[in-house]
Amino acid sequence: TIVIDFEVYDAFRDSDLGEVVSVSLIGPIYVLVTFSMLAVICGLKWALIGRWTAGDRPYYTWFHFRWAALMVAFSSLDDLVQAIAGTGLSVIFMRLMGAKVGNQVCFFGHGFEYDLLHIGDNVCIGPDCDVTAHTVENMVMKLEQVRFEQGSSCMGGS
Repeated sequence: TIVIDFEVYDAFRDSDLGEVVSVSLIGPIYVLVTFSMLAVICGLKWALIGRWTAGDRPYYTWFHFRWAALMVAFSSLDDLVQAIAGTGLSVIFMRLMGAKVGNQVCFFGHGFEYDLLHIGDNVCIGPDCDVTAHTVENMVMKLEQVRFEQGSSCMGGS
């Protein structure tokens, strides 16, 4: 909005269109920035990690530092991921991140290791459902597949 406030409005300051043009550009610029942020995180995931695989990984290894860096970057999307929750955009985002997602899926949860996430057809995952695929035990990060079979649902907060 700073670009709109200063650059666009100043370009039209001699006419009565400055405010109209500025306000009409807020929506398209917001959408452009939103998709850009999603694309950058998706690119970072594929550049830093590639495809997540199940298995045990010790802490403080190269894998752990890449995982932590991606987790910090991904946390910048919390508001955005929450805004698209339950929409087709969340399903598209999960597929781009490597998840196997069926048809007619409603996803309000949050995840991270999307390559290990398999969601069947007609599945509903409620708000605040944690579908991350890792645990940490004795300084070992354990990654395993998370599966939701056809027709299943996960209640909010699970």
